[in-house]
Order: sequence, then C-alpha cells, then structure tokens
Amino acid sequence: MTSRIAIQNMQFHGFHGCLPEEAVIGTTYTVCVEFVFDIKTAAHNDSLEDTIDYGEVFDICKTVMLQRQKLIETVACKMFESLKNRFVMAQSIQLKLCKWHPPIDGPVEQACIILNT
Repeated sequence: MTSRIAIQNMQFHGFHGCLPEEAVIGTTYTVCVEFVFDIKTAAHNDSLEDTIDYGEVFDICKTVMLQRQKLIETVACKMFESLKNRFVMAQSIQLKLCKWHPPIDGPVEQACIILNT
C-alpha cells in the first residue's frame, strides 16, 4: 500500500547567502518534504520505527540549516541527501526549500529550489 507522507512548511531562521549582511541578519526559510513509501508494515506494527518520523525529519533539516552556505542549492542538496540516507524505505522524496524575501532589487516573496528522486 503505497502512500505519501508530507511535512509542510517547517520554518527556520538561517544565514545562507552570498552577501555579507545575510550572514549577520539572516532570513526565514521554509522546507516541505514529501516521502512516497509502502506504509503496510508501519500500519500493521503500529510502530514509529517503521515509518517516517516527523520529528526526526525536522531535526535533520534543522541540523543542515545551522551549517551556513552561500547557495540554497547547497543547503537543499545536503538536506535531501541526509533525508535519503536516513529514510531508505522511501521510494521517492521531494524536497522544497524556500528563502523568504531574498535580497534582490524588487519585491519577491520567496526563491525556492525543488529536488526530486
């Protein structure tokens, strides 16, 4: 029984970016992750060990967010690889990382990168 588990709009304050002030001020980031996997074992055993632990997903994303990078592409790839290595039962993963109000010359709500397996 294949299903999707989605953890939506996890919020973090991070200091990623190429501009010096981004390392000081930082900004808000949101992360959405969706896993596709067979839930049959988890549903049968009623065990957190057999499914995607939301808290652990959050902790992995938080750990990566604490490591300052210049590019959100780097942050997203590190996050994606960490999640993929931890949750090997996932048939596919989609990760969306958004940087809110990027410092560019114009009104932009967010810049996002989306990764898929």
